[in-house]
Amino acid sequence: MKSVYLFIVLFLVWCLICARWYMFSVKGLSTDPVHFDPHETTIAIVEVLFMVLVAFLLGFAIAWVLRETPLRQKTSILHNLQSEYSVLVNVQREQKDQLSRVENELDGAREEFLQASRQNEKLKTELTESSRDKNVLESELIMLRPKIQQSESELNLLRFRVSQLEQQVTEKQEDGRNLLAQLEECKAQRRYERKEPIFSDFISDQILPGVSITDEDEKDDLKVISGIGPAIEKKLNSLGINSFKQISEFTTASSKQISEAIKFFPGRIERDRWVEQASRLYLEKLRK
Repeated sequence: MKSVYLFIVLFLVWCLICARWYMFSVKGLSTDPVHFDPHETTIAIVEVLFMVLVAFLLGFAIAWVLRETPLRQKTSILHNLQSEYSVLVNVQREQKDQLSRVENELDGAREEFLQASRQNEKLKTELTESSRDKNVLESELIMLRPKIQQSESELNLLRFRVSQLEQQVTEKQEDGRNLLAQLEECKAQRRYERKEPIFSDFISDQILPGVSITDEDEKDDLKVISGIGPAIEKKLNSLGINSFKQISEFTTASSKQISEAIKFFPGRIERDRWVEQASRLYLEKLRK
């Protein structure tokens, strides 16, 4: 590498010597400033540079031609070696893969053989135990047959008793329905026999049309309905309205009478949807 630098330095020195010789000896340029001609000097410098460039290119081309043939041979040899190396690597890899596959298959065959041997031994043991258990179960079955027959007779007896109880339950339910009907009849008679006024003088001692009468034990918390506060609830109770069922039975006429009686805003019952809220609450109460 140092010889290359030496040749470069020698080439530059030689170019300077040749340029000086060409400019002052061949071209006859003067070093005297009085006779200095810039135009001729510039032309001479360009000619020198052109000759140096041509010499450099010719030298580079000669060096490239001298190195091209060995370089191509070496490149071809290197390429062939790389190809052979790649082939050898692939062959070696394939052989390793084949060897590992063969080893894995051999290991798998050994493991399967061992598992089959263990399974065979296990099946022999299970067969022996199954034969023993079969004999035991047969002897137990012979002993349990009288108990099974006795259990079947007891089961038939229990079925007969259950059918009797179901019949009794049906009769009790029928009696209960009859009692409920009688109770409703009694309540209706009591309702019609009641002579004292239900509502106060707010509605001129008139019973609201379509609104049923409730007992004391059927009272509800009317404040649950949106739009009814403690004061409104107190006025409704004073009119005999104290349950969700009664409010759910309000009609347009009865709503108007209630609004006038409790001095409430006209149409407030419809806007607050008292009837819908009371109906929903009454259904929830019946489901409990």
